[in-house]
Amino acid sequence: MDFQLVNKQKKYTFIPAVIGIFSMFLPFVSFGGILSITAINYGGVAYWVLVGFLLPVIACLIGDKTQPLSKLFWIITLLSGCLSALVLIFSFFQNIDVVQFICFGYYLCILSSFAVLYFAWTYRDYGAPVDLYHESYDQLERKDDKIMDGLEAKDQDNPEN
Repeated sequence: MDFQLVNKQKKYTFIPAVIGIFSMFLPFVSFGGILSITAINYGGVAYWVLVGFLLPVIACLIGDKTQPLSKLFWIITLLSGCLSALVLIFSFFQNIDVVQFICFGYYLCILSSFAVLYFAWTYRDYGAPVDLYHESYDQLERKDDKIMDGLEAKDQDNPEN
């Protein structure tokens, strides 16, 4: 399938999730260039982050690519993005003593987890950002038109006025 035809929500959620998976194998902590530790070397915590990036990738690959994520996959994508962001933030505060040694892999990973959340939330309905103000205004305008049409019909039925 042509990448141009893929829904914006799936496209913009898929790209940061893949970047997040690749950033798991980049150096998270580097001690003077001699020793660098990737996220996978961290152990159990890193596997939760990896799952948090794999689930949006799987959700974007399942189903019709031209349609936005279904409600179930949308919720799975948001929860997995929250999972990876929270685990990364928690591990940051747990290992606060090595903050000066944090490398670009960690920053790229946390940035991509927030990007997954942002794009899944922003492009959640019909592939366009949700504008609740204009939608509610249009609904109110339609209700007002129906009420006015009903009043005009009553005036035509009762010519005494």
